[in-house]
Amino acid sequence: EMGHVEPATKVTLPLLQSDLKGLETGFQTISKLLQSLNNPDKPSTGGKTETLFLQKLQEFAEQAQKNVKKVKEDITKAESEYQGLLELYGEPKDKTSEEFFGMILGFVKLYEAVSKDNQREREKEEKARKRAEQQAARKAQS
Repeated sequence: EMGHVEPATKVTLPLLQSDLKGLETGFQTISKLLQSLNNPDKPSTGGKTETLFLQKLQEFAEQAQKNVKKVKEDITKAESEYQGLLELYGEPKDKTSEEFFGMILGFVKLYEAVSKDNQREREKEEKARKRAEQQAARKAQS
């Protein structure tokens, strides 16, 4: 159930923000390129290939803009929800996501180990109880 905790220890909000800035910079570069290529003062070959290229680049830029906007919204939401988690668990606001999710992961692993130990102990107790019942039944028959 908690399989998503371990990957969360490897992703940091600053890393996501840095990646977002890279996406935004790339998108700005594409936008400038499109503006340059669509400049009416620029000599154009007017060829079919150039027109098709500009059309495809424009389609790509429109989709990229939507994707970058969605990623930005998702990161903002993740930051907000992470701050809520820190508050819920009484952790300092400056605790990194690596530290927080590392702590949660440690707890989950310990919990799983204890659960397995408890299950083995219950199985041992059940076997011992059955043996005792069988021995009592044999004594009662003799």
